[in-house]
Amino acid sequence: MKKLIIGLIIILLIICAALSLFYIRQLSSQKPNITWISLDTQRAQSLEIYGNEIETSPFLKDFANKNIIFEKDYAQSSVTWTSHFSMLSSLYPIKHEILDPIPVAPAKRNVKMAAQYFKELGYETFLAGTFHGNNFFRIGFGIERGFDYILPFDALRSYELTISKIKEVLSFKKPFFVFLHTYIVHGPYNLEDQYFEKYRFPYNGNVPLTQSDWIKKFNKPITENNKQEFENFVADNFFSVVDLNNAEDIKRIKGAYYAAMNYQDHQLGELFKELKKTIPNFDKTIIVITADHGESFGENNIISHASYYQSNLWVPLVMRVPGYSKVRIKTPVRSIDILPTLLELAGGKGSSYIDGKSFTYLFKAPDTAQHYNEAFAQKSNRYVVFKDGWKYFYVDGKKEALYDLQSDPQEEHNLIETEPDKAFKMRSLIVNY
Repeated sequence: MKKLIIGLIIILLIICAALSLFYIRQLSSQKPNITWISLDTQRAQSLEIYGNEIETSPFLKDFANKNIIFEKDYAQSSVTWTSHFSMLSSLYPIKHEILDPIPVAPAKRNVKMAAQYFKELGYETFLAGTFHGNNFFRIGFGIERGFDYILPFDALRSYELTISKIKEVLSFKKPFFVFLHTYIVHGPYNLEDQYFEKYRFPYNGNVPLTQSDWIKKFNKPITENNKQEFENFVADNFFSVVDLNNAEDIKRIKGAYYAAMNYQDHQLGELFKELKKTIPNFDKTIIVITADHGESFGENNIISHASYYQSNLWVPLVMRVPGYSKVRIKTPVRSIDILPTLLELAGGKGSSYIDGKSFTYLFKAPDTAQHYNEAFAQKSNRYVVFKDGWKYFYVDGKKEALYDLQSDPQEEHNLIETEPDKAFKMRSLIVNY
């Protein structure tokens, strides 16, 4: 009798273990696949979905209009490293401490990155991007934490390789988290001549546009021996040849940017075609398309990025979440809010240490007045705070600016002298940040 009871207990334990394993597998299979795409240096203002009348990104426009568009997403920095660390950790820069264009030390060990969270939820994780060997985005400083596989090539320029590696390393038996990064619209916009044909505006100045233009300016034939010298020449001179007071120069450099955007959009469309062929039930995959920062073309007398004006900090954010379509969310959000949102959709949550806040509730309430109390951005000792439609920034202890973004979205009127009480309150937020 005793042996019979022990035998029954063992059988029950085996059944319970099998049921638990089956339940875990069922839960795992129900978790959504996630693909997060970062279009480095993609400013919101240049996309049709945010009002640009020049066609640059027809694929993205069509995709966005069928899904969820966020009208205002604010990045936490205007440089690649800092902004991506904030996105992928849901931490403000002051916490992860990756503050410079080229970090000198890895992020602290307690800085937990997106892929680590998803690994804990049973996900396979994959990263493709221009990270390895690039001075602006190298592996080894923490961005890679939690990824099962890393492909060190531009995910869109080399989309065929991206797809090939996804097929090779993902089993598709578990949910996956894929992060893809591209530098296509990061200056210099050095593409082959054919991509510029749609954006050759009449021009009589001296700013090179195509690769052929730059070769002429280089003034010697390109060979294997001097190819790197040529690329360095273009990078060193790309923005310095532009006269910010010359409207034709600005239009010319914008044309180059639009051409890069158009190429990027083509590559994005091709990537999606292949993903649809490759990934089972791809239409149910959660998609995020965003940027780390924007680009300036003469606004506030700035070109390129690393400033704290809207042209640099306002970034696009488009999502596909099964069950929601044709939603346009007016409520401002922050790039640090993306990760906790994805974790909630995957049945998890971020640590209590993170600064971001899930915005899944906005899918059903897109006109909610406010999602956060304030939003911060930072690069070294330059600080920005957004609150209640106002924006304040403090640069190196030498410059302060205060803007009412509701009445002055172009930031043309600095109110630091005329609104001292508001400036004091906003400055206090920086002090307590």
